[in-house]
Amino acid sequence: MKIRDIISRFRHFGEDMSGYVSDDTSYSDLAIYDQLVTARSVIAHDRAKTAKEYFSDAMFQTLPCVMFEEVDSNECGLIPPSGCKILKSTCPIPNTLKLISVTSQLGNKTFDLVRWDQAEGKLNSRIKSIKDSTFATMRKIGENHYLYLLNNENLKNAVIVAIFEDPVKAAQFCGDKEALCNPLDLDFHTDYKLIDPILKYTWDTAVSVRRAAKPDLANDDTNSQ
Repeated sequence: MKIRDIISRFRHFGEDMSGYVSDDTSYSDLAIYDQLVTARSVIAHDRAKTAKEYFSDAMFQTLPCVMFEEVDSNECGLIPPSGCKILKSTCPIPNTLKLISVTSQLGNKTFDLVRWDQAEGKLNSRIKSIKDSTFATMRKIGENHYLYLLNNENLKNAVIVAIFEDPVKAAQFCGDKEALCNPLDLDFHTDYKLIDPILKYTWDTAVSVRRAAKPDLANDDTNSQ
């Protein structure tokens, strides 16, 4: 389902018996989309708790060319470089709800994903096959997440498949020009069985916000109430 289609379906939630759109659906497309993304995240998390394999590949998105740059394993400029080189994604990775896989470009190699705080333990493993194997890890720096690849200094890029928090940000990864120009024509990447629960959650949120808002009695730009 395209993003413009699910926004349109949300607006139909607010039609009264005359067919007119109510005040509760007078939000901008961007405001509606932001709420839809929030609802999608909440519902996906809730459903994941009750069914391990609940999601179909309709929710998957692929980042087909995650480029790497070589960096020192110590990225703190306050202390000397370690001399140990690792690979880091050149662009930040959009927030994920569930990471499905990290593979080589041809898909013939799949890299295990290890938490950043557990990477050292893997590198120091007493089992040589574990110690020397190439693996991936994610690290948050400021507001951004980056993908790192350890035990491999030659790989130029990798492929990520995931359920992303925001389908638009995933599609616009690393400045994809087509996705930047036509965000409403992008796929919402959501199982159809989740569409109605997402719309209901978004609608309930919109109604509760309107009810909580105090009227602007002056009807001007002063926000006086």
